[in-house]
This record gives sequence, structure tokens and C-alpha cells, in this order.
Amino acid sequence: MFGLMDGFLKNDPISLQKDILDHVEYTVARSRFSFDDFEAYQALSHSVRDRLIERWHDTHLYFKKKDPKRLYFLSLEFLMGRSLSNSVINLGVRDQYADALSQLGFEFEVLAEQEGDAALGNGGLARLSACQMDSLATLDFPAWGYGLRYQYGLFRQIILDGFQHEQPDYWLNFGNPWEIERVHVSYAVKFYGTVEEELLNGEKCKVWVPGEMVEAVAYDNPIPGYGTRNTD
Repeated sequence: MFGLMDGFLKNDPISLQKDILDHVEYTVARSRFSFDDFEAYQALSHSVRDRLIERWHDTHLYFKKKDPKRLYFLSLEFLMGRSLSNSVINLGVRDQYADALSQLGFEFEVLAEQEGDAALGNGGLARLSACQMDSLATLDFPAWGYGLRYQYGLFRQIILDGFQHEQPDYWLNFGNPWEIERVHVSYAVKFYGTVEEELLNGEKCKVWVPGEMVEAVAYDNPIPGYGTRNTD
């Protein structure tokens, strides 16, 4: 289906090395001659994300021309796991990246361990939602998934003096290279408040007056299909 869509970015090891080093210098703002495992992971992730975005744009262009019915999947939780390994496998560039990194003195498996789990869900239903999105992308469906971007995710628990104590999960402490913030797309989410009586067209009616409002900003996270250029 996407045979006519030829990407601009090359996936041979030499080209991938150049992309990674460019991100080390211009995205991570480190010298390409001195960077550690975490900085290499950041550069590697942005290099992979570039390829996701390229296919994502191709996908949107294709479906805009075809104008099919679209599918929207809503879930309060997505147990995504780690994006790096899943993305390079689905894109078919895992071995090329491993080769490129080895020539730079890094191991792909070591850098993959730098990524933490996205704290966007837990349990079977959350995992099922994530698998659903993977399947929709792989089967070339024009699909969008909608959920909540939890700032702290699930709480962590520790036992002190025989008692449970809950702590937030600071999973975003070091940022998330896979998400794309859309600062120009925001939604007012209202909480609490009171029900008050007002006059409307001469009649009394009950009106909810929110007590607190949060401005929620949208984020995009491309999901690549396996063995296809389709990216939802």
C-alpha cells in the first residue's frame, strides 16, 4: 500500500551513525567526541523518532488522499512498555542501528536499558490497549488512540517500620524523547465546583460552576506498524 512512499532518511549504518552524532551535538547539546550512555540513548531515540515522524507524515498524506473512515480508540490506560526496542524492530532497522552503535563504541542492548517504562497504565487491560494500537498500525488501519498522559503514573510503595508509604513515580524526570508536545492544542478540564441557581430565559435552572480548571496540553506519540510504513 505504501510502496510509492520512499523515505528521505537512509538506514544504512553509516547514515545512522551520522544521524546519531548530529543529535548528540544539536539535540542533546554534547560534544560528539564525549558523551555517555544516557546521552547516547537520547540521541539514538531522536534518530529513531525522526524515522517515525517521516512515516507518520506519509501515513497522514496517504489517508488524506484516500479519505477512508477513521477509527478512534479511547482508553484511560496504555501499558506501552519501552518504545526504543519496539520501534526499531517494527521499522526493520534493529540490526542496522546495532551495527552503527558498535562502530561508535556502544551496545544497543545497553542503551535500550536506559529507557524507563512509560507510566501510562498497568495491568491486562492497559496492555491490551497498547497491543490494540500496535495491531491497528500493523494492519494499516487509519487509527488514532486517545488517552491520558499521567505526570506521575502509578504510585510506588515502600515499607517503613511495617507500614506502607506511597510515593509518586517520577517517570518524566529526564523527559520522554518519544512524545511530541503540541503546545498550541490545549483543553480546559474542570473539577469540583458547586451547583448554583441561575435565571435562563426567565426560568430558574441549575448550573454547575467549576471550582478548579486545569489546562491540559496535547501530546502525540507515533506508533509504527510492523513491516509496513503505516504509523498511527
